[in-house]
Amino acid sequence: MKVYVRKLSGFWYARVTWVDANGKRHEKNKSTLIECNEEDNRGKKAAEEYAAAWARKLNISDKGTSNGATMTLYAYCRAHYATLQAMGHIEGRTAAGYKTSLNYLDQYFGEKKIGEITTAEVESFIQWLTERGLSNNTIKKTFNVLHHCVRQAVAVRDIEWDYCAAIKPPKRQLPPPNPLDEPSRKKLLFMLENLEKTPYVVACYLAYYTGMRRGEICGLRWCDVELTPGSEYINVRQAVSIEEGGTYVKLPKTNKERRIPIPASLAAILKERRAGLLEDCMLCGISFEPAMFVCGDVEGHYLHPSPLSKWWQQHAKEWGLMGTQKRRPVFHDLRHTFATIAVRATDPKTAQDILGHADINMTMRYADTTTEQLEKARSPLASALGESKDTGAKVEKFPRKAANF
Repeated sequence: MKVYVRKLSGFWYARVTWVDANGKRHEKNKSTLIECNEEDNRGKKAAEEYAAAWARKLNISDKGTSNGATMTLYAYCRAHYATLQAMGHIEGRTAAGYKTSLNYLDQYFGEKKIGEITTAEVESFIQWLTERGLSNNTIKKTFNVLHHCVRQAVAVRDIEWDYCAAIKPPKRQLPPPNPLDEPSRKKLLFMLENLEKTPYVVACYLAYYTGMRRGEICGLRWCDVELTPGSEYINVRQAVSIEEGGTYVKLPKTNKERRIPIPASLAAILKERRAGLLEDCMLCGISFEPAMFVCGDVEGHYLHPSPLSKWWQQHAKEWGLMGTQKRRPVFHDLRHTFATIAVRATDPKTAQDILGHADINMTMRYADTTTEQLEKARSPLASALGESKDTGAKVEKFPRKAANF
């Protein structure tokens, strides 16, 4: 059996040819739904992986053909996730996140076929990951990547049994949030105030004052920002995400738009940023468009998330910023900082809507009670617990009967 890919009407198409036991030649064709152009081979690798996965599922038996059980574990898993991505079942960022896990499978199992692996070997694999010093979260994620593919292989009858079913991976450990401590918050605002309102600086302000995610900040457009006095809001409608080989624009994390109030301090910063962008457009002879990105440039490009994180990492270290967990804060910790303040300043449901959490339990992770709050609760609790003394309720006393022995 031979597998090919070719361009047709703007898409990559897969073709499978084989010769049966009687010497008769056969052929099948299928669109991969992966776009292409005539100028280069962009998307060819993904198309080839999709084609290989599709050919495997055909389970064709001919003179030189082997089914999915004879594919290496790494090749089988990579082809399966490439198919899911091509069909739109997982996003590019998700697929890129599986790359590290797939590399671990490749390093450990090598040329081992997916149909040759045993439960004992999977247990040894988990032990190998542990000895490398990987966290429980990474080990569990890698195991889940493997187990998902094994279940798929069983479902399409490439293998007969699920050798991962009896294994319990380490429990996932969710680290506590690391918002900026009080001195670092004050220092951050002081340092930002003395910098030019570049896209990086404005991005930091947005994260601190709104709790927006990094990708949402990079994907924020001026048409989604309302700066009318008395009605100042940000409408989160899209985000920039990273995939293997580049970036793309997508819906927010929960696939749901949300509305965030803009505090006065941030409104002034955004107005200053917009005025500067308008001036740059005039100097370049370019018309300002509401679809331009708040942290982008006059040519309509958005800010790439990775350089933003590197910029923050460099400056957080230079400024000596520290989080409440005594760790150097990453850019996402600005969102944690906002979340910690939001759950104390508003009710949990409002904080959840502003932050865009799908689950209220995620929001409540930031609701740790401070010592000051405990002290304030002392008197109200004492008063409430002692109210029974003043209710006027009559307590009836009954004579105690002597016990008969």
